[in-house]
Amino acid sequence: MSSQSKENSFQLYDLSKSKLIWLTQNDSYGIWNIESICYVYQRDTLIYKLIAIGPMMAAKAYAKSNLFYNPEFIYRAVFGNDSVKFFRTHYPYKFDDTLEKISDKFKDLRYHLKGLSTKELTPLDISEIKNLVLSNNKNIISEINFNYKSLKIRILCDVKNINFNKNSNEFQVESGEVVFPYIFNDSINQLLGKSTFAYLAFNNLSEVDFILETLNKKTGYKQFEKRFTTDAEIKLWSIN
Repeated sequence: MSSQSKENSFQLYDLSKSKLIWLTQNDSYGIWNIESICYVYQRDTLIYKLIAIGPMMAAKAYAKSNLFYNPEFIYRAVFGNDSVKFFRTHYPYKFDDTLEKISDKFKDLRYHLKGLSTKELTPLDISEIKNLVLSNNKNIISEINFNYKSLKIRILCDVKNINFNKNSNEFQVESGEVVFPYIFNDSINQLLGKSTFAYLAFNNLSEVDFILETLNKKTGYKQFEKRFTTDAEIKLWSIN
């Protein structure tokens, strides 16, 4: 089983044309759009990669009727080096997340990542964002790099929304959901096991705001409420 394809970890991808394809143990194929990729480095060495799919309203595959589950739940998954975390959230009351070995769940797993060459990409600076957005409908990729303690995090995702002021260079980029590894302790053993999802926003290329989905201990519900702001090196790319 090919759970991790060989790749250059600094490669950029057209996520709109990148797919994850699985074959379950009961011979059912699934084809998913890849929504975000996160790389985790320690001392300049890649130690973990997370690939996220979803969210999707879960449905009972091949059922004859009543295709959606009752109670309904949102389904997402994050694939790590050799394990996968499934997120199953029954809004608004409960969740049922599981961490499983990829080899126990799937006969085969492949990532079809559409790599981009330098000729296919145009790096953007602030002054170009307004003209680009108004002049064409090309996809824009966001590459966010930041440090946390001994770790360096690199997140790739498509830009979902851009705002800009007509009369100035003010702008704001927003995206999500993106996978976010658990980096908030000294151990790297829970990068996938306690990973979550986040929305992000930035209006300069040196700082980013995240809002993470987390368990509210008072209510027992999962909510997007944990805020995390950090200095970052942010790059925007237009796909030619």
